[in-house]
Amino acid sequence: MANFIIRHGLPLLSFIAVVACVTACDGTTNVTENSGVNTIVSAYTELGQCSALNEGDVIFVKDSSALYFCVDSVWKVMSVVSDSGRKAHVSCSMEELSDVAGYKMVCGGDSIGVVYNGEKGDDGSTGLRGKKGDKGDKGDKGDKGSNGKDGKSCTAVALADSSGYKIVCGLDSVGVVLNGLKGDKGDDGKSCTAEILDDSTGFKIVCGTDSVGVVLNGQDGSEGKSCNAEALADSTGYKIVCGDDSVGVVLHGNGYEIFDVTACSENSEDDCSVYNPKSNILTDLRDGKTYKTVAIGDQVWMAENMNFEVNGSICFDEDLANCLVYGRLYTFDQAQSVCPAGWHLPDSTEYMTLFLYAGGKEFKTADLPETFPADMVVALDVAGKMLKSRTGWGNVAYGVDAFGFNALPGGFYNGIFTASEASFWTKTKESSSMGYAASFVGDNLIYPIDGAFLEPFSSDDGISVRCLKDSVNP
Repeated sequence: MANFIIRHGLPLLSFIAVVACVTACDGTTNVTENSGVNTIVSAYTELGQCSALNEGDVIFVKDSSALYFCVDSVWKVMSVVSDSGRKAHVSCSMEELSDVAGYKMVCGGDSIGVVYNGEKGDDGSTGLRGKKGDKGDKGDKGDKGSNGKDGKSCTAVALADSSGYKIVCGLDSVGVVLNGLKGDKGDDGKSCTAEILDDSTGFKIVCGTDSVGVVLNGQDGSEGKSCNAEALADSTGYKIVCGDDSVGVVLHGNGYEIFDVTACSENSEDDCSVYNPKSNILTDLRDGKTYKTVAIGDQVWMAENMNFEVNGSICFDEDLANCLVYGRLYTFDQAQSVCPAGWHLPDSTEYMTLFLYAGGKEFKTADLPETFPADMVVALDVAGKMLKSRTGWGNVAYGVDAFGFNALPGGFYNGIFTASEASFWTKTKESSSMGYAASFVGDNLIYPIDGAFLEPFSSDDGISVRCLKDSVNP
């Protein structure tokens, strides 16, 4: 591409208006005459179009401090060279005059000319108005529809025998409407009176001359009793007391159900429990408490520890709040009869069935490590982890509660309270003073953490209870 040059030392206002390209100048086009810089713009994008109409225009672009020359329909940048024909690499700039009348161009420290602001040009002529378009063809008008037929006026003409009316529309008879027949008159009603009986025990009802029955006086009712609702100790509902008598319990839930607890007692033989297999809820009618249940294999277990209060049973650390979470702790003898009707205290065989179903492996005495008591029966491997609750065991010994049994570490009592263990009495005795319990340990390093055990405890120890349904059938 040819470079357009301004010879250094020439006044800016004597730039050429005609450009000639000399091929011997190595593609350089020399400027020999000039009619001056046409205008100044802020950016290259404001140069506008270069065409035959403005060929020869020279415009200074402020943001690049460069002169552009319109030639061959292209804006070409102009550079400054020395008289010898070599590029002088002189930097040029535009400085605004003090009277703001234009700009002074300085190249290499020398002022080479002044560009004055041009006067505002006259307004251009108003363009010609375009021709008006032709009007479109008008569509054909639709045909007018035919008029409908006139309707006929109808009248009702009484029949000669006054039995009804003939309906006439226009000149045509279209039908007859007959008068309805009058219905028969009903029998007169009879007036009824109440005549007191000779013995004053009531009244004889007489309608007309006929006796239709007797109404006897009722017995006076007894005086009613005022009833109050007393909150249960475990906050699961309210006990209803009328006068001095407890007549039932209202439990919290989606609705309310009143149970008759007056017939239920600690040693009652009556059916004092309600089991709902659809909701998996057992209600102990002796005190109105409810328990979650779960079916595991062919067995239906309570999924919470027993919390029925009998004389001598205790809460862990003797804190009632622990009973609400872990249930109560019972001696071996107390545990034998604490389950509600329809449920029972499991024996060691029923617990072993649970352990093996949950993934355990049975070991006998000869197979056990020396650290285990000789009379302990163990279901090792995964049974403990599968049946233990997911919380309360610490970071090492937590369970996964795969079946919903939710064995919580309720601890036990043997003179002192011991936590980090879940133990449940069985009905199986080890000796006259010992009974077997199903145990799940926590951070006890003597026994495997995830083991499930059958081990003997003193019959006087306080241990938790889980009840097993007598039958899987509701």
